[in-house]
Amino acid sequence: MKKVVLSVVAALAFSAAPALAADMPVKAAPAAPAAAPSQWDVLFGTAFTTNYVLRGISQSDRKPAVQGYFEVDFKPTDWVTLYAGIWGSSITTVIANAEFDNSAGARFSWGNFGLDLGAVYYYYPDPSPGNVAIFFQGKSSIDYAEFYAKPSYKVADWLTVSGQVIGGGDYGNTGQSA
Repeated sequence: MKKVVLSVVAALAFSAAPALAADMPVKAAPAAPAAAPSQWDVLFGTAFTTNYVLRGISQSDRKPAVQGYFEVDFKPTDWVTLYAGIWGSSITTVIANAEFDNSAGARFSWGNFGLDLGAVYYYYPDPSPGNVAIFFQGKSSIDYAEFYAKPSYKVADWLTVSGQVIGGGDYGNTGQSA
């Protein structure tokens, strides 16, 4: 009888061992490190407006305009982003029927302070030579370039104060400084 009791006790002991093993702490496998974010970014979009106004002058003759943009960004460090892009709009003027703004520059950020330094080239394809000659002393193009600086300061999540300084040497290819 001792052998039967001992065999039952041994059987119970061995059958309980796996149940106890399930309660033992197990070291989890280390999680794979997250992939580093890409240094490249692509932005694009479209807009529709009832009147495209540039510096107080309607470029669409007070009519609707279709606009779109495409930009490629490269972020080599946490505090600088290099970019290049194009923005376009339909316009309705005696000069041209479209405007394309090609831009490139660098955006810097230090804490809550930001600074965008860059240049933009305003391109008006296929201007009407007769109309351009009337308004621009016989020049065949009104394309021109400008440089800009846009400082900003983030006061709170909902408030950023900013400004811009824009200048160029030949506004609208008229010979006038901007």
